[in-house]
Amino acid sequence: MRFVDLFSGCGGLSQGFVAAGWQPVFGVEILPAPAKSYAANFNVPVWSGKIEDFCAAIDAGTLTLPPVEAVIGGPPCQGHSPLGKMSAKRNITQTLMVCGGTS
Repeated sequence: MRFVDLFSGCGGLSQGFVAAGWQPVFGVEILPAPAKSYAANFNVPVWSGKIEDFCAAIDAGTLTLPPVEAVIGGPPCQGHSPLGKMSAKRNITQTLMVCGGTS
């Protein structure tokens, strides 16, 4: 089964899916270094930028993804970790973005 990985980082979550027999076809990661690592680790295209811009590109038809059976994502954990001070106040990294497109 094919999937897109949102908030992909360098691909830890994807690696688990690959071990289970799945195939990544696209990654989305805002930080350039992890995005580059993901592309090298899985040999797939990666959107290196904001997920909002990724969603807008899909909605506008300027980005077309291959067919997939699943969308996975490990939401950013900074606001839920000791390094992020486990902040109770709401910030954008604690909100999972949802976007839609038509096929």
